[in-house]
Amino acid sequence: MLEKELIEDSLDSLESLNVMLKNRHRQGYEEGKRLEEFYIFGGAFFLDTCGNCMKADKFFPTFENVLTVDEFRQRLKLIGHTSSISYSYHRSIPIAGTFCSICEQKWNIENFIDATFRDSEFYHKKCLKIRNEQINFERFQRIFKEAKFKSFIMKPIENRYCKCDNCLSWYIVETPLCDFVIGDRKRVINIEWNKFDATKLFEKDDVTKGAHNIHAWSDEKAIEYLLNLNIFIKESCKEK
Repeated sequence: MLEKELIEDSLDSLESLNVMLKNRHRQGYEEGKRLEEFYIFGGAFFLDTCGNCMKADKFFPTFENVLTVDEFRQRLKLIGHTSSISYSYHRSIPIAGTFCSICEQKWNIENFIDATFRDSEFYHKKCLKIRNEQINFERFQRIFKEAKFKSFIMKPIENRYCKCDNCLSWYIVETPLCDFVIGDRKRVINIEWNKFDATKLFEKDDVTKGAHNIHAWSDEKAIEYLLNLNIFIKESCKEK
């Protein structure tokens, strides 16, 4: 049987897919064979010559389940797709019989394409986003509590730096004397506030800043800046 037909037969179940990938890895790395390259599940995964299986950042559900490199390129040309496709080498396919670590739904051939590998576990992409949003919410709550804000309300808003699916929400934080906007921006935490000009408060800090904003390079620095702002705002209100 031709290699392409063998791969097509292995896509009937997650169990048989796991076996096929394990065999290709053994052939490539232990036996030193140079394998034929294929794209499977509409290009969702790329099988290379060494036996690796790499996950694509985009795929095409209308394409056939198994395509050679030439066939895949022809399909892309037919639909006019010219942008690049990125592939990741980390673990991309869960083992049959395992579950999403959040919703506990069992992985199978129908749902595994959505699996995302993080922290040694597989999650549905949506489940992982919900978990990360909760962790992020609790993180910023802790930051404001450690900055001695006793009363505040946090409301999630759209990330104002990046709108991709992986980036997490920013927050409007309402306090009795001042409102803040806080959220991650690449490697820094963006902090904004209204009503009060804090230019002099941070004049010695060598970071991106303005009268109503500052970038913190760690959670600890965010707590420090917010604590200073908390004191500054309270003192400013007493002077009025």
